[in-house]
Amino acid sequence: MDNTTYSNALIAIFADRASAEQARDELLRRGLRREDIEVTTAAEASHDAASGNTGLTGTAPSDSSGGGISGWFHRLFGDDESDDDRTYYSEATRDGRYAVMVNADERTIDTAAEILNGRGAISLDEKPVASRQDYTSGSRNASLPEGEHAEIPVVNEELRVGKRAVQRGGVRIYSRVREQPVEENISLREEHVRVDRRPVDRAATEADIQAASRGVIEVTETIEEPIIEKRARVVEEVVVNREVSERTENVRDTVRRTDVRVEDARGDRTGSGTTNYDADFQNDFRTRFGNSDRYEDYAPAYRYGYDMASDPRYRGRSFDEVERDLRTDYERQNPNSAWERMKDSIRYGWDKVTGRR
Repeated sequence: MDNTTYSNALIAIFADRASAEQARDELLRRGLRREDIEVTTAAEASHDAASGNTGLTGTAPSDSSGGGISGWFHRLFGDDESDDDRTYYSEATRDGRYAVMVNADERTIDTAAEILNGRGAISLDEKPVASRQDYTSGSRNASLPEGEHAEIPVVNEELRVGKRAVQRGGVRIYSRVREQPVEENISLREEHVRVDRRPVDRAATEADIQAASRGVIEVTETIEEPIIEKRARVVEEVVVNREVSERTENVRDTVRRTDVRVEDARGDRTGSGTTNYDADFQNDFRTRFGNSDRYEDYAPAYRYGYDMASDPRYRGRSFDEVERDLRTDYERQNPNSAWERMKDSIRYGWDKVTGRR
């Protein structure tokens, strides 16, 4: 009978202790033994070693026995495992990360790997993402000398979305062969030759005379002994594969653009800008609001709608299509003016340019 069993060691790295302990608790709920699970960091291992504790998490990672990550490797594999993996995981937990280490057999390895991955095991190549600096802006006043000109660049940022492959994390699997004692009962047959001598007093017959003349009689004893034969059989396979799936993710960000607004302080001049429609704007205001409000409060909204309809960004598009963008831009430029209150005036100015008025 085969007396060889197979065991697997799994190690997963977690960003914090809470995640590691949640993974451990889930492993316990799914039937794994507490003595087969260890949660540790390099810092905890060093602290326990200094206090004389050499239990499950009790030695510094550089030790070859006892507790901690190196101790766990030593207990599991003895001196057969190289120092590369011990150093690899010891260094991975020096920055506050936690390692969950599991000793699983053939029945529980798939469950353990699924739980560790599902609880957020991280890649050792991940680095913290630096915070993005806010955009800053400034303003300045300058006079323009006679005969010179100023150029104001209009800059728009474009958002380009690409993709790259990053390591999400995973589980490292170690396999080992260990021996355990087994026993089995078997029935064996034995033969024994017994020689007895007994006194006899009778007349010899011809058969007695022939039997006495035979010379040598040989009788052989036979016994059965056990024969041990071990055959290695494959009873299970651990298949590790990666499944590929695709998903659609909505990427949102902000882009910067330069808005240049020209304010003409020279006064109204027939034939230039919105002054051509100023009379129409006032007529619409009187029709729409009467004497309940002041035209001066609504005039900027009429001009804003007129200007935006002439903007190349919105050329050829309807007001309904761009209303959301216009509202965001208007409220940014006019924080004390309510969009809903000014919306009809803005639309009237827009329609004057697009020919709907």
